[in-house]
Amino acid sequence: MAVGVILLFVFLFAGMPIAFALGAAGMFGLAVEQGITSTLSILMTTTFRCVASYTLVTIPLFVLMAELLNQSGLAKQAYVAAYKCIGHTRGGLAVATILGGAAFGACSGSSTASCATFGSIAVPEMRKYKYQDELSSSTVALSGTLAAVIPPSILLVVYGVEVEASIGKLLMAGLIPGIMLTALYSFGIWLKIKRHPEIAPPMDPFSWKERWTAIKSIWPLIVIAGLVLGCLYSGITTASEAAAVGAIGTLILGIITSTLGMKQIIEGLKNTCVTSAWIFAIIIGAQIFTYFLTFTGASQAVIQSIGGLAVPRIFILLMLVVVYVILGMFLPSMGTMLLTLPLVAPILFGLGYDPIWFGVFLVILLEIGLCTPPVGINCFVTSGVCGVPLEKVFKGVLPMLAWAFVGLGLLILCPQIALLIPSLM
Repeated sequence: MAVGVILLFVFLFAGMPIAFALGAAGMFGLAVEQGITSTLSILMTTTFRCVASYTLVTIPLFVLMAELLNQSGLAKQAYVAAYKCIGHTRGGLAVATILGGAAFGACSGSSTASCATFGSIAVPEMRKYKYQDELSSSTVALSGTLAAVIPPSILLVVYGVEVEASIGKLLMAGLIPGIMLTALYSFGIWLKIKRHPEIAPPMDPFSWKERWTAIKSIWPLIVIAGLVLGCLYSGITTASEAAAVGAIGTLILGIITSTLGMKQIIEGLKNTCVTSAWIFAIIIGAQIFTYFLTFTGASQAVIQSIGGLAVPRIFILLMLVVVYVILGMFLPSMGTMLLTLPLVAPILFGLGYDPIWFGVFLVILLEIGLCTPPVGINCFVTSGVCGVPLEKVFKGVLPMLAWAFVGLGLLILCPQIALLIPSLM
């Protein structure tokens, strides 16, 4: 087992993409443990078998929906509507970025896409009104995390496939926690600006006519979100069919409103292919590494040793929180989840934790890792798009992550925050 694990960390620290690091480490480990012939036999079947799932069709469809929304400019309109309504309040532009990120997240499911989109839109606007870069850039990085919690969420889809849980219930389970995190982040920004008003000067309010015009401009976004969430909640479609409805609806509305031309559609399709291929490559690499852990008996040994500890189950959950925070400092969220789920899921489910609840809890935890140094992907994207030094982004975002941990605490104290809607489906 040691050979594969050591190789994994060597590959990761050498800068190899996590999909190839997992696959290569697992392949070499299997070769040492099982021999070349057995390893080649596993590799020949694994690539097809672990992605040949009807449920996984949901991923490229949701990615396509997000890309078409981005190309259509609806993300920018969502931000404009938010800041015209509340931008005149103290810190209103920063809070508008959080609200806009939540609205875009309800139709995208991609943290990185949300950061890239709102970084190019929100930060220039906040600079115009003399907001400090530390506040504006950190707000963009935080807003991106909401896209992975609020349905549709690509991470929750992959989680559901891995643990064989209902995708529809998982996606809807993220709705209330996503709204809760939006409120917590907004409150945290308001509190910070109340203590340091100089970092976010006030601006003149827009007229009610301008506000109403801005709100009316985002009707396609509301329609698309309503379609997807309505299909998921009502159960009239599967999660994959709901994703198809969302993608086709986005395309049709984009053409009707003249916001999507052939150039934008082709660009959206190209980006969808690249993103989907990256996600499936990680799934394949993680599956190869999981086979290696299974053959060595490491998975079973870890599960038995942790599950047999004579400690309260909350203690084990908190131990895992610490582990995930540390892993999140070095690995992307998708890779972290696929690497750890084969070990973590049996332990927590055996302790009585609900798979739907844990899916939402885990995704929030993984999204915290997207904002932590040294490999906080959201912070890197924000820094690159906005032209803000990386250390400023980290300095602004780290104190705000306390509110994400408050959200996790509330989920532990009241699991119904995540389970209420699924229980009604």
